[in-house]
Amino acid sequence: MVREAAAETVGKFSEYVVPDFLDLHQQVMPCMLSVLKELTPQNDLTIQKGLFALHEFTNNLDDDVKLYLNDSIHLLLGFLTNP
Repeated sequence: MVREAAAETVGKFSEYVVPDFLDLHQQVMPCMLSVLKELTPQNDLTIQKGLFALHEFTNNLDDDVKLYLNDSIHLLLGFLTNP
């Protein structure tokens, strides 16, 4: 439940606290990617909210998204190929 709430908060902050929150991308993105990598299919709602946060954050990140593109693609491909 904590991860779900945190993911939703990151997504909302990414939408509305721009650019101040996005300036923290060097701390936020590695943490978010790490948590998403640890999730299992049993954490379905947490995964959904985590992907919402990832979408909102990267959607508003502009050119800095390139720093995390490779890791994000591997993460998303993992979700797509696992049952």
